[in-house]
Amino acid sequence: MLTLILLVLGLYVVQIYLVSILCFSESGLSNGEMVTVGMGSRDDTPSLTVRGSRAERALDNLKESLPIFITLAILAIMLEKDSGLAVTSATVFFIARVLYVPLYVKGVPFLRSGVWVVAFLSLFAMAFSLV
Repeated sequence: MLTLILLVLGLYVVQIYLVSILCFSESGLSNGEMVTVGMGSRDDTPSLTVRGSRAERALDNLKESLPIFITLAILAIMLEKDSGLAVTSATVFFIARVLYVPLYVKGVPFLRSGVWVVAFLSLFAMAFSLV
């Protein structure tokens, strides 16, 4: 379970940087200008593109579910129920969240929502495994 916690936290970090990467790479700034803005106070940060905005919303969505996931995973470890359904559900959550990011950034409407539902339901399964 600890590995899954670290993987989800790693995904969180990747998503944080993805927003910046898309912001700068799609800004039209030269490499020198990107370095100047990135190393400065960021008062002149380029506006987010459509894909950058989607990446930011995907990150915001992870921020909403991350505390629930972490809490359930830690409870599973503390209650020694970190096997079977709990681990399977946590794995499904991680895989669904990994799939969710590119689907959201690319603007795939229905499949993205389906993947989100899978991740959301996996949190209920994690909670059920604690009972």
